Order: sequence, then C-alpha cells, then structure tokens
Amino acid sequence: MRVLSVLPYSPVPADFGGALREFHLLKALCKEHTVTVLCYGTEDQKKLFLDKFENDIEELHMVDQPLGRKFRRVAQLISVFSKKSYYQIQNTSKRMQNKITELLTTRDFDAVHCEFSVMGNFDITGDVFRVMDTHNVEYENFRRMWKSTKSGIRKWFYKREYEKVFREEIKALQNQDLIFSTSNEDRKLMKENVRDVPNIVIPNGVETRFFTPKTDTDPKPNTIVFTGMMAYYPNDDGMRYFLKEVFPHIEKEIPNVKVYIVGKRPTEALKKMASENVIVTGFVEDVRPYVWKSSVFVVPLRMGSGTRLKVVEALSMKKPVVSTSLGCEGISVENNHSILIEDDPEDFARSVIKLLRDKDLRVRLGKNGYEIVVNNYDWEKIGTKMLKAYKHQKNDTELVSEKYSMSDSILHT
Repeated sequence: MRVLSVLPYSPVPADFGGALREFHLLKALCKEHTVTVLCYGTEDQKKLFLDKFENDIEELHMVDQPLGRKFRRVAQLISVFSKKSYYQIQNTSKRMQNKITELLTTRDFDAVHCEFSVMGNFDITGDVFRVMDTHNVEYENFRRMWKSTKSGIRKWFYKREYEKVFREEIKALQNQDLIFSTSNEDRKLMKENVRDVPNIVIPNGVETRFFTPKTDTDPKPNTIVFTGMMAYYPNDDGMRYFLKEVFPHIEKEIPNVKVYIVGKRPTEALKKMASENVIVTGFVEDVRPYVWKSSVFVVPLRMGSGTRLKVVEALSMKKPVVSTSLGCEGISVENNHSILIEDDPEDFARSVIKLLRDKDLRVRLGKNGYEIVVNNYDWEKIGTKMLKAYKHQKNDTELVSEKYSMSDSILHT
C-alpha cells in the first residue's frame, strides 16, 4: 500500500518516548509499504531525518511548527476563550491542513497513518483507510492532571482542558478505520466511547540489542536513577514528588545515597532541587551509562497515560525497578517477581532501601524483568504485529478486531 504517515514531530533524533515509538513503527511500516512522511520540522531536522530514512521512504514533507508551540503562553490564553483545547492549538495549523489536502489530492494513497490522536483532528479527504496510533489516551492524561492538582488556576485549566480534549479525541477516534493502543488499559478506556472501530494493542517496546545488560562492571552502590524527557509534566511532577516525599526517607537510612535525574529540558523548579545527593543532568547523548552504573531504577509517576518506555528499557538492561502502579501501567510485570510496585511514599522508600541493601533481590528482579522484555517487548516483534494488522485491514476489519483481542496485550510469537 501507499501510506501517508502524519506525525506531530520528527522521530529523529529518537531521544524520548514518543519519538522512539514513532521511529520504530515507521521503520516497520516502510518494510512492506511505500511511505510518504509529513510532519512539523525545520531544515536541520529534515537532514537528520533523511540520514536515517532516506532509503526507506518515498517522500518527506515538513511544515513549520504551529504558532502555539512557539508562543505557548499566548496559545494558553487563546484556549481559554476558544472551543479548541490548548493541546490542539499547540499541535495543529492551517499549514499542516493545507499540506495534507495537497498531498491527498495530488498523490494516490491507500491509507493515512496518524501518530497521536491530535493529528487525527485534521480533515482527511478521499477514499483512504485511516489508521491512528494513539500513544496515550490524552483525555485521561488531562483528567489525571486535573484530579491530582490541589487547587488554583492550574486545576481549573486542567479541568477545562480535559473537557475539550475529551470531545476532540473521541471525534478523532470515531473517524478512524483502525486504532492502535499501547495497552489493554488504554484500549478498554477508548472502547467505552468508541466501540465500532477495531482497536488493537501494539505495545511500547525496546531495542533489546541496544539496551543490553552490563555484565563486566558492577553498579555504583546506593545509586538511584530516573530517565525521561523532563519538560513532560508527568515526569517533572513525579520526580519533584519523589524528592519531596520519598527521597528524604531514603537519605535518613542511607546518607550517602545519590539519585540521578537524566533527561533533557528539566524545569527550573526541578533544577532548584539539585544538591550533592541529587544530580539533575539535563540532556545527555546516551542514557545507558547512567542506568548501567545505577543500583535501582525508579518510576514514581502519579499521572500520565499510555505505557512508559523507560520501564521496558530499564528491564532490558536487567535493572531492578521500583514503580508506582500507574508508572508500570499496561506492562506485563508482576509485583515482587519482576518489579516492586508501591504507591505510598514511605512504602516506596522502603522498597528502594531494600533493593539498595539486597544484591540478591536486585539480581532476581532484574533477571525476571529481562526475560519478560526480550520475549514480549522487542520492537522487531511489535513491528511485525502492526504489519499483520495492515495486511488484514482492507479485507476484513472484523477479523482484525477479533484476532487482536483485548487479551492480546503482549506478543506471544
């Protein structure tokens, strides 16, 4: 098939969760289909993209970033008086709509594949099969932010944003012929409001030949690590919560403990919390050395949706993980077998302390988590699953929906 892939940003460099998923699914799509890519980006980003994909795709088109991304405070203010959400204003533009219309009228596409539900808000004309890879349930993300924010303007804003995004996302989902979810939890949530569109679980994965265990050196004692794009509010909130509510209990028991917060664009509020024992690195070229030298990987997230690539990456490196239940949501891990799950801050601290002091427990959890990842979450296997859905989609969408049922949250082949 000839596929138009519409993305909110370039997947190159693939240095955070959304870009990683885009990158690997696009690579898989190009194996069996003729793909044209359309996304927001700059000339420099175009060069980076073509270095990775020039021999894989038919065409690449990039349009300027939406004004809502360049002038965020203005976009937030506009959204207060608009029927559109801030999220939509940030990610849609007339330039993008015009380019989509131009490509659909001048090329002969069989399918349009949108990454993220917000890209499904554009008008797609013509007789094409519409596929959406959702990454998250965005309205659930905003609902959780609204509910977890105590009071004030921010809480009011998140409530308004949730209500608007809910309407926009449901409409976008209803306009699809096939939906990909990252987890059973997300799929069930979407099915409550969009029952007639086939919805298949295509989980987040990991490049297991890249995120490998380090067997020749021991980790540094009493070292904790978290990785993620720190401008993403759930990551920022999670680590500020960890430093305020969890880390003091750990420091009390292990005074020389250190936590490394690794990821680009940390907020000023987070940077102010840095200390001798709290290292906020900002952007790094490669997160693996920080994970390799750590004893424990933490995922103290309280909000967000979808599944977290950081969890499967850590497990792929045989690292023991302590997570909130939300942090490992949608991933087929078992408490006390392949991960430790704690939602109370003191219990979270106790589990981290236990792992820092017990090498045998660290090794056991790391080994069990690693086996789950290599058997179920390798990107090549996940890409194959997505391609199977494409093979069936035009002939029998009911077959697709039935074959990839809610129980098929992980890969068994």
